[in-house]
Amino acid sequence: LAAVAQASGTGGTLDASFGSGGVELGESLSDAWEHPYNRGDVAIDASGSAPRIVTVRAEQDAADGTFAWSVARHLEDGTPDTSFDADGRVLLFGGVSAVTWPRALAVAPDGKILIAGDRSVAQRKRNGSTTWITSGVVVRLDTDGSLDASFGSGGVLDTGARSAHALALEVSGSGYDVVVAAATL
Repeated sequence: LAAVAQASGTGGTLDASFGSGGVELGESLSDAWEHPYNRGDVAIDASGSAPRIVTVRAEQDAADGTFAWSVARHLEDGTPDTSFDADGRVLLFGGVSAVTWPRALAVAPDGKILIAGDRSVAQRKRNGSTTWITSGVVVRLDTDGSLDASFGSGGVLDTGARSAHALALEVSGSGYDVVVAAATL
C-alpha cells in the first residue's frame, strides 16, 4: 500500500494535521505486490493557492497481473485531490503484462506534471525465455491529470533510449526545458 508522510518544520516529527497522525495511505491496485526496484518518486506542486503532493509508482492489478504507472495528487492535508482525474489518481500504460517503471517526477511552475521512466513496448525470445524490451519515455500531464497533447506524441515523448532514469527542469523567464538522464543499454 502506498503511503505518504509529512514532517513538520525541521524538528523531524510527523505533522499530525496531515492524513492520520502524519501518514496518508494511498489506494493501491494490489496490497501484495512489492518489488525492490519499485521506488517511485514524490514532488511538491506549489502552483496553486496551497501546495499539493504528487507521487508516482508502479502498481500491479491483483485481478489480472498487469502493470501500470500510478500518479496520485494529494491536498495539503493528505486527502486525494479530486480535481485530478476525479479520484486523485491517474493510471498510465496499464494492461501490460511486464513491469513498467516510473522513475522520476517533477512539477513545472505551471502545475503540469512530468514523469520519466520506462514502458514495456515489445517482447523478445532469448535463450529460451521471453523478455520485454523497454523504451525510455517522458510523460507530461495537464493539471487535471489528462495527458498533455501538446507535448511529444499525445503527451508522451520517446527519448530513443532504453530507459529514462532522472528528470530535472531548467526554468527560465519564458518557460522551462526538460533535462532527462537516459540509458541506451
